[in-house]
Order: sequence, then structure tokens, then C-alpha cells
Amino acid sequence: KGFEIKPTADFTLTPINGCPTLSGNFTNTSLNATSYNWDFGNGNTSLQINPSEIFTNTLTTNKLYTVSLTANTAAGCTDTKTTTVTVFPKPTASFTLNAPAGCSPVAATFTNNSIGANSYVWNFGDGTTSVLTNPVHLFPDTGWFNVQLVVSGLGGCTDTVNQLVFVDLPQFPQASFTADTSTCSLSV
Repeated sequence: KGFEIKPTADFTLTPINGCPTLSGNFTNTSLNATSYNWDFGNGNTSLQINPSEIFTNTLTTNKLYTVSLTANTAAGCTDTKTTTVTVFPKPTASFTLNAPAGCSPVAATFTNNSIGANSYVWNFGDGTTSVLTNPVHLFPDTGWFNVQLVVSGLGGCTDTVNQLVFVDLPQFPQASFTADTSTCSLSV
């Protein structure tokens, strides 16, 4: 009887980590194999040579998937390679606004309610921005402003929220008078 050369299981994955939903493209570089069994670590499998797979993460921490490829020969020889796919958590952008009535300009306090974020970029819709977590912004005029918050978390994953806010400056009464310019004459 002859001996069959043992296969060598090998593959690359692009990308190996990223934000949800991560679409992984596998390139099979195995040697001496006739069939392949993939296990993506998420309950899905494949018999394709170069499969693709979607990896998700709904947690607030990194989610790891152990991906394995078993390369097989016709005589039943096998070799397996595993690697880990890391899917970073997706942050959730959220904020509330408190713009109390007052004199112009109105000082609006923004409360950042975002989850899983570690950096923030605010665009107040009037041409100004901030990178503070909970900024106070002075709106000089009454009107509608499209306020945008972009948050970033682990691995550079981002989320964006836009909120149309109305800033109302109070209308105070204007003092006005007219002077009577007629003159009086006194007789002595």
C-alpha cells in the first residue's frame, strides 16, 4: 500500500477584526487537500473552498469567534487550522438637551447618554462643534438646529444620532417712548 501526503490546512481572513456587522472573506491556502470543512464558531459551517461569513456583536465588550478549517484528503487524512475573529462592540449614540428660557444667547446643556463610546464629536447645526462629553452650547438665535453627535468606541466603531432641536429666545417687551417737544411759556 502507498502512503498519501498529509494535507496542510491554512487560510487567511480579511479582515481579522472589525466592527459589527463584520463580513469576513476567507482565502483557502491549504495544500494537498481535496475537500474542506469550515466551522465559523457562530453555529454556521461551510464546505466551500473560499467562503465568506458575517460576524455580529450585540455585547458591550469584544466578541471572539474561533474559526477552524479542516482540510481533508480522499484517503481520510486531515489537518486543522484555527484562528480567532474579534468583533468590537458597536457604540450607541444618544443625547438629551436642556435649553432653559433666558436671554440671548441661550445656554443649552447637552447630556450625553451614549453607551460604549469613548470619544465624541458634536455638530450644533450652526457651524460650531465640540469634542466634550457633555457640552454647554450658546445658541445666538431662535430657530431650528440639526444637532449631530458622532461617537466612537472600541476598535474605532462609530454611531451617529441627529436631533432637530428648536431654540426659542424669549420675547421681552421693548421699552419705547416719545418726547413731547412742545414748549411751555411762563408769564410773570
